[in-house]
Amino acid sequence: MVNNTRGIGSYFLLFLIIAVCFTLLTNNPRSNDAGEHIGLAKELAGFGNLKLYWIHSAIFPLLASFLLKVYPSVKTYQLLGTFILFLTGYVLWLWKKSYKTSILWTSSPVIWGVIGSIHTVVLGGFFFLLSFIFWELSGKESFTDRKKFLSICLSGLALGLACAASGAVWPFAIFFILFLFLDKKSYLLFGFLVSSFLGFGLRFLVDHFIFGYAHFSTFRFLATNALIVLGLHPTIESYHFGIYSVLNLFIVSPLLFILLHRLYRDRKYNLLVFLLFSLVFLIGIYSTRLVYHFYPLALVAIPLMAKYFRKKEVLLSVLLSVPLIIGVIIPAFGTSRPFVEYHIDYNQLAVNQRIKEDIQKIVNDFPNESMFVSNTGGSIEIWSSTPKFILLKDEYLPVKTGNNVLREFTLRETPKFNNIKVAEVTIRYLANLDDYYPNDLYYIGKKGQEVPLANYTAVKCYSELCVYGPSVIKNFTYSGNGRIIKV
Repeated sequence: MVNNTRGIGSYFLLFLIIAVCFTLLTNNPRSNDAGEHIGLAKELAGFGNLKLYWIHSAIFPLLASFLLKVYPSVKTYQLLGTFILFLTGYVLWLWKKSYKTSILWTSSPVIWGVIGSIHTVVLGGFFFLLSFIFWELSGKESFTDRKKFLSICLSGLALGLACAASGAVWPFAIFFILFLFLDKKSYLLFGFLVSSFLGFGLRFLVDHFIFGYAHFSTFRFLATNALIVLGLHPTIESYHFGIYSVLNLFIVSPLLFILLHRLYRDRKYNLLVFLLFSLVFLIGIYSTRLVYHFYPLALVAIPLMAKYFRKKEVLLSVLLSVPLIIGVIIPAFGTSRPFVEYHIDYNQLAVNQRIKEDIQKIVNDFPNESMFVSNTGGSIEIWSSTPKFILLKDEYLPVKTGNNVLREFTLRETPKFNNIKVAEVTIRYLANLDDYYPNDLYYIGKKGQEVPLANYTAVKCYSELCVYGPSVIKNFTYSGNGRIIKV
């Protein structure tokens, strides 16, 4: 046992080294919302240089902000996620003490799809695993009723923390409660639900501390995903079932179907239905093609596979996983996302690098406090509170025109008969009209593009970007607040 423990310890150390190197070498975080995550963490660390748009849990960015104060870098954020992922796998091994668990964990394509990515699901998954561990412990026959109740309460607390840390865990939490308590007594379910609510309360506390509203991220997350599912979101299309959705059937393990068969054979119907409903929801209903959405599912499936798989099946799973692992790690070195846009555009990679270099040069050449931009992408790599990046469309133009309605979504019923009343629900995103923005700030835009501001011409151009200013001013210098003043 000692030799086995040392061997597994060395195995996990090697995995950690590889995962860290992989994270450091990648240039694509493989996340839809990487800019939002980094933006909030920067703001909390004292490097905020733009206004935030946020719908996710703020717990992980809050944790990352403490490290960013020490070493401000996007890689710091990614490495924190990689370490939590490693810790999750190590807890999994400490629970099962099985080499099969370790091998299936480190060879699962979904794990490699999460390593180095920027998403709250990494922290949420850690607590989700703890919830499953305590749930399974509650079923031990040697446990007294008191120990079973304590285990269930700890499971609920961990599940609440998982949902507080990441919205990606929510569907699994619902199925967890619906199906894994079919054979539990009602008082255990009650204790579980109360503990879950207490754990989820951490999200309310963090939101109140950061945003001033306890429901801030929860309401926004629910509303945004409702708009996506209904097909009403202006920039995010609802997911559609396709070939990449089918590939995600094997993203946990190519032999997952064997596990489902053996759960059915052994009449483990609660676990079987949990896994089936999770897969049907992710692939058939939500139809997501984002790999990290399957991560919480892997935390339940992998320990079960280690229990039911024979050695040959473990080896076969590893071999069949290799092509899928390659499929999820290649985009980490490119510009696309696994199973969403599968290509590496080397020309775009070079352009992105030049844009990063241009942004840094602009900050050095124009030490201003405020500049107009069309998007927030360039601000991610700037680790200082100045210059302030002002979004032209969402900040400056609403203030200038007085129209503060940025987006409006309306859901209206259309009854077939002539009803006296028709229900309509409207959600609006409003700009803050209390801010004041001068008209003569610089604008950062791509070289050769049409400038969306009247009488603006190029002041200085770089490899990919140009700084534009009002053309009516021929001779100018830079004031401390970012405005142009005549000489």
